[in-house]
Order: sequence, then C-alpha cells, then structure tokens
Amino acid sequence: ESYEGTLKGYEQAAVRSNVWQSALPPLYLAASGAGALFIIWFGIGELPKFLMIAYVTFFPMLSYTREGINSINPVLIRAAMSLGANQWQIFMRITFKAAFPSIISGMKTSLALAFSGLVVAEMMGSDIGLGYIIVDSKNWFRVSDMFMAMFLIAAEYLVIYFLLSFLEKKLFKWKKTGISAVVENN
Repeated sequence: ESYEGTLKGYEQAAVRSNVWQSALPPLYLAASGAGALFIIWFGIGELPKFLMIAYVTFFPMLSYTREGINSINPVLIRAAMSLGANQWQIFMRITFKAAFPSIISGMKTSLALAFSGLVVAEMMGSDIGLGYIIVDSKNWFRVSDMFMAMFLIAAEYLVIYFLLSFLEKKLFKWKKTGISAVVENN
C-alpha cells in the first residue's frame, strides 16, 4: 500500500510541476528587477546582498532540479520498489543520482546569475565589494581600477566555473556531451 502511495505522490508531483513550469519564468523575470526592492526592504549591507543572490539563483536551481527529477525513468522507481527499497533508498539511490547532473548544470547557470546579482547589489547599495569599486572608479574616472575590478570578477567566476566543470567531469564520466553523444566510437 505504501508503494502505491509513493507512486501516486510521484504522479501528483509530475502533474503539479506543469503548473510550476508556467509560473517560473515570470517569477524569475521579476528577480532581475528586485535589487531596488531588496535595498528598500532590508537596507544596505550584507543581508540584502545575500537575499538577492538567493532569490536570483533559487528559480533556475528549482527549474533544473525539477527537470532532472522529471527525467527519471519511472521503471527504475518501480523496479526499486519491487525489490523492497524504501522511500529514502529510492530518493538517495535513484532520484538524487539521476537528478544530480541537472543540479550541477543548474549550479553552473546559477553561478553566472549569482555573480551578476552580487555585482548589481554592490553597485546599488554597498560601500564595499568589487561592484562598489566599479561604481566608485567610474565616479572618480579611475579606469584602471574599474578594469581591475571587472577582471577580478571574471577571474573569480572562471575559477569557480571550471571547478564545477571539473567536478562534473569526474562525477559523470558516463555522461556524453557534444559530438560524442551522437557519434559512436569504434
């Protein structure tokens, strides 16, 4: 009986995800203009920056995670249930592992959004950070400081992006991408 309930739960989640699928794009677009509201609501400091980054990255991560979970073959879940797996084992051994490549892709996408959100938050309402340095340098015509701050932002982003890519490559050796996904090697 609990297995039937689990299957019904997965089915209901898939049906409800269609509602979220249509609701996510407007919510995400609203995130791009939320910087001023976060400053009005939470003031100037670290908390609004943190909340803005969390808000900007939440919806893409939710979307990628949902996509990863929806791509799971239901036969795998039914097979695990028929072999006596409980809900925790199904989640850890099937759902999480099958959705993890999509989660890593979401992290890579959200990384760019996080950096953009951080720089915007620092430009709009901060007295520290690389975004603040860019604005301050613009105001005082210190072009070299502005370019150095932009270079550091790009360097930080690239280091974290390549670390995520390295992690993805090591964890998912089985995953084929690009031309190797469509052409078989003999």
